[in-house]
Amino acid sequence: MTRTTRLFRLLDLLAGGTPWSTDRLCTLLDVPARTLRRDIAELREVGYDIVGVPGPGGHYRLSADSRLHGAPPPVRPTRHGTATDATWAGSPATSDAVEVDTRVPGVPDSRLAVLTAAAEEHHEVTFTHRGRDATSARTVEPVRLVLLDGRWYLHGWDRDRRDWRTFRIDRIDDVTVTGNRFIPAPLPGKDATGLLRERFRGRRTVEVVLDLSADPVTAAARLHRVDGTLEALEGGRGTRYTALVDSYEWLLTVLLLSDVDFTVVGPAGFRSAVAAVAERFGRAL
Repeated sequence: MTRTTRLFRLLDLLAGGTPWSTDRLCTLLDVPARTLRRDIAELREVGYDIVGVPGPGGHYRLSADSRLHGAPPPVRPTRHGTATDATWAGSPATSDAVEVDTRVPGVPDSRLAVLTAAAEEHHEVTFTHRGRDATSARTVEPVRLVLLDGRWYLHGWDRDRRDWRTFRIDRIDDVTVTGNRFIPAPLPGKDATGLLRERFRGRRTVEVVLDLSADPVTAAARLHRVDGTLEALEGGRGTRYTALVDSYEWLLTVLLLSDVDFTVVGPAGFRSAVAAVAERFGRAL
């Protein structure tokens, strides 16, 4: 387990508010007590209020205030969907840019970061998945994380079922990154975004493609509303946003309320609509 993955795993354990003894955390993270204390100190430095109770019955836990109101998220994803090269960064600029929980309730940013790092580093993960009828244990090779219509999904190869599966991340618990690595298999036919997008075509008939000057997680936080899919461009050059909306006017309104730069990929009709709005606003100066 890399240091970055370990920090995210520790944060994910503490995020539930459960008191954890030093011995139990050391066992789960496979580190000595000295390393655990150093990791706890680093989390505190970036704004997480971790309570430590010494002596018999001693434990660590995340304060109720941190769980309710959130602390500065410590990640800046940069590549491949949100299957990114996650780095630990405690600076205010980084923290302010990543506010996933305000957009997607029920999905801790720490869980996204753990899955992100596993997908980028090609590490197998295990987790419990709450399906419609039952809860099951899964072992998955994570390939891509996709934000679609306000929900995060994990797409990967399910080793037990020997097939591709897509999981809603808010229904995933107890994520563990194993020591097993894998060689990613090519996605069958369409990519993960395309497979999920088909569910929404019946409701929204206008498709607009934009390139956003932000990574997917940051774009999700800055967009006033997400009506479609977000997927990273190759080489960390930003995010491809495929919007499925009722009208150009609706998307223009959303973009005016969003703090993110964009380039129109298509169609030509939306490019003309943006140009007309830009000209009208320009006359106001």
